[in-house]
Amino acid sequence: MSTSESTLEQVLEEAGLIEKWEARGKAQGLAMGEARGFERGGSSKTNEIARNMLESGFPAEQVAQLSRLSLEQVHSIAAN
Repeated sequence: MSTSESTLEQVLEEAGLIEKWEARGKAQGLAMGEARGFERGGSSKTNEIARNMLESGFPAEQVAQLSRLSLEQVHSIAAN
């Protein structure tokens, strides 16, 4: 590390900026992970409900309309 890089790192460290940036990065990563998990969980629940509707005799078109899944997604769920 050159003298100027070392000095910059020392200044950032003394100002507490490195810790703040690390904390901000961790918080952003956590928020993104939570959002993805929520999205995936919601998607799984929607698919489960659509599958139950199909098994109960609802027409695929109605399942698609009510679940807001595409008709292709509903057909895929029905095939599995």
